[in-house]
Amino acid sequence: MKRYSIDEFGEKLFLAYLPALPPGGYDRAEDLMVYCSVTGLLFRTWVVCTGAKEGFVGLQEIVHEAILRREKRLVNSGGNGALWEETKRVVRREATTLKLLTRKIHSRCGCV
Repeated sequence: MKRYSIDEFGEKLFLAYLPALPPGGYDRAEDLMVYCSVTGLLFRTWVVCTGAKEGFVGLQEIVHEAILRREKRLVNSGGNGALWEETKRVVRREATTLKLLTRKIHSRCGCV
């Protein structure tokens, strides 16, 4: 098992995990919900490990694009019912968290 440095972890997180969507069609709202939660947890882990004192070039754009892609997937899934509503809440909560953490990083180090 390879152990990543925090810089390698951040690069993988921001260039691969955050911008991506889970595989599958638009009928898999629960996959999107889990993916948003896991990537949000990874992002929070990176913030804690760096003390929110390290930025990443283009972070605001990466986060903005990721949020747009997730919301588009959610809207296009056209679901209804309790699971879809829960997915909508999770996607929006994680979007808010990503935005807040990005602002925190920007206020602490000035570079995102």
